[in-house]
Amino acid sequence: TAMRENSRVYALLRTMLPPNSTGRQRPETRRILPHLYYLGATSYAIVSDNGKAFIYDYGYLDSETLRKFQREFKIRHFTVSFSHYHDDHLIRVYELLRVADLEIWSHECLVNVLRHPTRYRLPCLIPYPIEVDRVIGEDERVEWEGYTLEFFHMPGQTEYHQGMVATIDGKKVMFTGDNTWKKADEGRIRNGPLVPHNQYFLDGGFITCARQMLRHLPDIVCPAHTEEYSPSKEDLEQFLGWARQLREV
Repeated sequence: TAMRENSRVYALLRTMLPPNSTGRQRPETRRILPHLYYLGATSYAIVSDNGKAFIYDYGYLDSETLRKFQREFKIRHFTVSFSHYHDDHLIRVYELLRVADLEIWSHECLVNVLRHPTRYRLPCLIPYPIEVDRVIGEDERVEWEGYTLEFFHMPGQTEYHQGMVATIDGKKVMFTGDNTWKKADEGRIRNGPLVPHNQYFLDGGFITCARQMLRHLPDIVCPAHTEEYSPSKEDLEQFLGWARQLREV
């Protein structure tokens, strides 16, 4: 009886976990809104009108792409923040530290692993520290060049993951890192990448992620590995339902 029940639950789990994502179809640098750009790789940038840029994630972005972007917009100062600790979201910030005026901001949930990665047994870590210039608390709103940026804990693919929301050119934009993706099949319920070895807690995880998305109801979601998308409230409610079912399964 126990084996039959285990087989039933495992079959259900397999139907819930296959990725429902399109992959990124347009990898080139492009403008999303007048002051919001996709740079390439996993990176986005908010550009101010006076020579500053806020970069969200700076992983394996080609350095020439960044130099071209810097020249085009006459960027004199960068502020960088990371959605989470994986190398494809932060590894090349060391190059940027050598060549640019730069500050690093982070939500408190990431600070210790950024500063002390060798204390953790986690995948995709960098074996040297990243010093954080500004530590941001839960639901703290900070001003940057006329924009209000709100940071919060947003676990999903991993426990060590932040989210950020800002109103840019009249649109509420949410940056979700590796927690969400643009759906390949709009008929399917939204799901996310469950990776237990990243450190994952079922009582939080995507339940917290979906609740944060429902709380903010963004006009545009900027995920790391697919194009942007605009979810409906119903879509996000289904996502929360999936996350709750995942916990039970």
